[in-house]
Amino acid sequence: MRPRAYQVLLVLAAVCLVAGSGAFSSVSADRGVSVSVVDDSEAYLAVDIPEQVTVTGGEKVDGTGTTVENQGQSNATNATNANESGLRRSEVTLLTVRNNFDAGVDVSVDFQGDRRGTFPELSGAHWSFSLDPGDSEPVTVDATCPGDGMQSRTVVLEIVAVGSGERVEMTREVAVACE
Repeated sequence: MRPRAYQVLLVLAAVCLVAGSGAFSSVSADRGVSVSVVDDSEAYLAVDIPEQVTVTGGEKVDGTGTTVENQGQSNATNATNANESGLRRSEVTLLTVRNNFDAGVDVSVDFQGDRRGTFPELSGAHWSFSLDPGDSEPVTVDATCPGDGMQSRTVVLEIVAVGSGERVEMTREVAVACE
């Protein structure tokens, strides 16, 4: 190399040493996000809902909701109590919630709409519970059905789970039928 080229190269090197190095004070990058869709039973907050919840059997109740002793008869003609309404009550599980997160979550399930006036009538409007990782909890209700007829309804439930940094909200429908 010629001496003149060395001089230019030395001047450029000196300028680079004295001037800033061109370091960045911030960096921005585009990152791709991949979201997988899985069935409710495999999600971080797994919800197991039967195709249909069927209310069968149960205790006879009178018009005030008191249990009537009648050996499990399902229609009013076989009742031994004159106050019997022909209604029967049975506990059923609407859904089961399982925590598949790595940390615990607090879960609330709220019944949307009217619980009374249409058979099956359902007890309970709000359920709250905590789930550790891997734990599950059933949501059960007392369902009241007429003793002599098949009726059904669709129940809408809002499910919310909150953990440290996680929040899941979903609305699910459950078909409940009297037999």
